[in-house]
Amino acid sequence: MSNLDLTNSQDFSIWDKDFLEKTDSIINLPALNSLEVEIILKELEEKSKTSNFEELVDICYSIVQRVPIPLVKIDVNYIVRCRPNDPGQIFKQSSELSYNPNQDKISQGRFNLIKEPIFYAVLPSNSKNNYPPELATIFETCKDLKTILTIAKEKLVTLSYWKIAKEFFAISLSFYDEAKNKNDNIHNINTFFETILKNRFTDTSKEPLLKLYRFLSQKASHVKEDDSDYLITTAFKHALTKFYGKKINAIIYSGADSENHCINIALSKDLVDEKYIDFLGAIMYKIKLDKQIIPYTEIAYPMQGKYFIFQPVKNLPTS
Repeated sequence: MSNLDLTNSQDFSIWDKDFLEKTDSIINLPALNSLEVEIILKELEEKSKTSNFEELVDICYSIVQRVPIPLVKIDVNYIVRCRPNDPGQIFKQSSELSYNPNQDKISQGRFNLIKEPIFYAVLPSNSKNNYPPELATIFETCKDLKTILTIAKEKLVTLSYWKIAKEFFAISLSFYDEAKNKNDNIHNINTFFETILKNRFTDTSKEPLLKLYRFLSQKASHVKEDDSDYLITTAFKHALTKFYGKKINAIIYSGADSENHCINIALSKDLVDEKYIDFLGAIMYKIKLDKQIIPYTEIAYPMQGKYFIFQPVKNLPTS
């Protein structure tokens, strides 16, 4: 590989076939009404505060059986992921930039429990202000850069690029106005599914569904405040896997740390292990004391599939 194509068609094919089939299959079931949804949301909030995860999964499973699933085919040119470097650490192979294989060092995340590996990354997309996915993934990993004026010590981060090797689908959890207004792809996805619901459900049935998805989307995209915050979205992911198996192995959601301008993605460990994505290359950046982010190396491309060697960036700025 001589270069890395960072252009992107940004099509985000909306996969309506399964969505419509699932919608058809539940139309004859009793629709979730407003009162049921209110009770469900209240139960989710209460169980999350008591950290009763299995009960959360059961509630989410009852939801998954009765709602249409907004699926999107992930057909972008690449996804990008960030990993901070420890002092003196230089990565040399792609496995070091994938999900964390050391389960004892995995903390609870938006869609994973403690010790549960998952691959978080950012998609290229049509942000209204052209927000770079590289910056979004750095902010997702180095959250202090958003809250302090300067940092105490310069740090290095490594960004890795991955291509889609085999077709897969993700459920979209970005159903709220701020996400829709800041990203054209989210706007298109939301508008499509909202239209489908409007055409296939009465207003009485449609509104509770939209309320439910708005709730889950906002839970997925907000900044963590306490340990219970992401139990609901993690339980929802577990319920999806329980009901659909490997058919749905990824979730896209609006990025809190990009202020909803970018689209993040969470991929299951199985999807990565089964080579649905392939490593394209990596680059290191330096974060200076004033939080300026500058290239530290050239892009390193894989040799023999997974190994790579970084070269210093040409004409590195000195100030």
